[in-house]
Amino acid sequence: MDYQTLKTFTIFKNLEHDGIHHVLNCLEANIKDYRKGEIIYNYLEKVDFAGVVLKGVALSSTFNANGDEHNIRFFEDGDLFGGSFACVPSAKIFLQVSAQSDCKILFLKLSNLMKDYAVNCPYASQVTVNVLSNIATSNIFQIQKTQIINQKKIRDKLKLFFLYSKIEDNQIVLPFNRQQLADYLGVERSALSREMSNMQRDGLIKYHKNII
Repeated sequence: MDYQTLKTFTIFKNLEHDGIHHVLNCLEANIKDYRKGEIIYNYLEKVDFAGVVLKGVALSSTFNANGDEHNIRFFEDGDLFGGSFACVPSAKIFLQVSAQSDCKILFLKLSNLMKDYAVNCPYASQVTVNVLSNIATSNIFQIQKTQIINQKKIRDKLKLFFLYSKIEDNQIVLPFNRQQLADYLGVERSALSREMSNMQRDGLIKYHKNII
């Protein structure tokens, strides 16, 4: 296990080597490899372990009443997924999580943080704080997603999506391909492509492939 890398992950924030080692044992850590396209969590599966991406990209998605898949979120190195469900072992996950690329996933049994022996452990307490911070961030993400998809016009959906995206050097690098972006926004791919072309024509954006 590469402890230097784990120290950079949000869930292990403020922990040193000994603390991380202790937490990994406490939370029954195990690592699994997935090939691109493999399912990590099945829809409505009972989730006992949350996942942390060590390498690769995972994709969470849900389904509408017609069974159509809608992309929700990408998870990259250091990202935690399934945390809320893993904290409530009786809950079934209403998402499907799959490997967008070849992935290495660290699984942690977060429900162990609620056991008596963990409450008084400073290492476990720090991880609990980190998990709470992560879940709060995820809740903000979902609120932003709701605001985006509730916009009636595709241009307004895109404006909000770009507003909430990470911008570096005046650029946004999309984790989505065009179809996945359309699914995320809840629109048809052809309509999305047309509106992006119109926004570029109007001088609002410039884009090339997945770079905005």
